[in-house]
Amino acid sequence: MQELWERIKTRLTVLNPDVSNSFNPPATDLTTLEPLVPKSQADIYEWYKLVDGQDSGQMFIDHWVMLPIIEILDRYRLMNDEIAPEWIANGLNLDEGESIGAVKAMLWNAHWIPFAEKGMDYVCFDFDPDKGGQVGQIIQYRREPEPVQWIAESFRAFMSSAADRLEESGVKASRQGQIELEWIV
Repeated sequence: MQELWERIKTRLTVLNPDVSNSFNPPATDLTTLEPLVPKSQADIYEWYKLVDGQDSGQMFIDHWVMLPIIEILDRYRLMNDEIAPEWIANGLNLDEGESIGAVKAMLWNAHWIPFAEKGMDYVCFDFDPDKGGQVGQIIQYRREPEPVQWIAESFRAFMSSAADRLEESGVKASRQGQIELEWIV
């Protein structure tokens, strides 16, 4: 993960130093992730030992912000303790959703852990994949109207793809400094 972070940081520094500088120092307490992220997901823990998400003022890629651990916990609680119960109270069945790829077709799954956000849309670790999926795969959750979508087989694959795509020729920052590059792998 160190090598991937170095590649990403190097390219971000060229494209937009403000984005590169928006990443926080390493997380100091990874134990707060343990109730949500299995210890077997070493790459996730390694990443947060390098960098604890971003300040929300800058966006990483395509208007997405990588969340610090404290905000991962906050978004997880928001979805599981407030929004999902409200949906259930309003008669929605969380087991009735749409998906693309090896993702369970649900409105929300308590085993989806948001780690990047754009408004109320999230990129999540998926620890409860559908048949053919892998524990720890990466999915994109959009509140409305799109189905949940598989993005990558693992966090390492996801970040490796981000590094590769950032290094492609022709990638540049917009006039507003945003790096216009889709997450989808």
